[in-house]
Amino acid sequence: MSLWNLQWLLNSFIGRLFGEENMNNNNWHRSGNFRTECIRYCSGVDLNCGCPKRDVMRGGCGSSLLSKPERIADMIAHARRRIADTQFTISVKIRLNSDIRRTVELCRQVESAGASYICVHGRTPTQRSEPANHEAIALVKSVMRIPIIANGAIGSYQEALQVAKRTQTDGVMVANGLLDNPAMFAGHHSTPMQCVLDWLRITAEQGSAFDLFHQQLIFMLRSTLTSPQRTLFNELTSRAAVVDFLNYHLFDIE
Repeated sequence: MSLWNLQWLLNSFIGRLFGEENMNNNNWHRSGNFRTECIRYCSGVDLNCGCPKRDVMRGGCGSSLLSKPERIADMIAHARRRIADTQFTISVKIRLNSDIRRTVELCRQVESAGASYICVHGRTPTQRSEPANHEAIALVKSVMRIPIIANGAIGSYQEALQVAKRTQTDGVMVANGLLDNPAMFAGHHSTPMQCVLDWLRITAEQGSAFDLFHQQLIFMLRSTLTSPQRTLFNELTSRAAVVDFLNYHLFDIE
């Protein structure tokens, strides 16, 4: 399976499990559209109730689900009933409510429904670049029995360690920071060139789609290229053009 096909599969996983047409109505859990054919490709599924993007929320998904805690709990319970493998994890990612008591209540409902763990992003759905509220995450952790993962405003390995210590959570999740620097957890402050070369090799071997290949390089080279170079690189439209650019500006690629 190619990286592109796997990404598509995972991106559509919840829709395939519950049925996209049922995510925005009250009868989704009685639809019979829950499917398990994707399970053989992964060890768990995460219900993302933390995405704040407007188009996602308009579809009744992402952070819009935070106002429907019973539906989230029903999804978890429904999935748990349909998946026989007890080692298969079913987790939830959420954002904070402005009233921390509602966040705690949601987490308790999700825990009771059978969630394996919960990832808590330290911002509300309306917040973007504001500092993450790690104190609120620590409070959630202090009252829960299942593992809690901290997320939000983690841009380096040192920050990951600091957040883990501050919140006393069972782990940390990093998103944007790892897109920019996939080698962050190895202690690198920026993407090493070997990582770029590995990405070129892997995507060539897998026959990955250009958009996926190019976008990840845009992330990884953000702190390496100058502003004019980034502008030029972002406008490239073929793999050959990308390789030519990298050969000219960074290194020789055989």
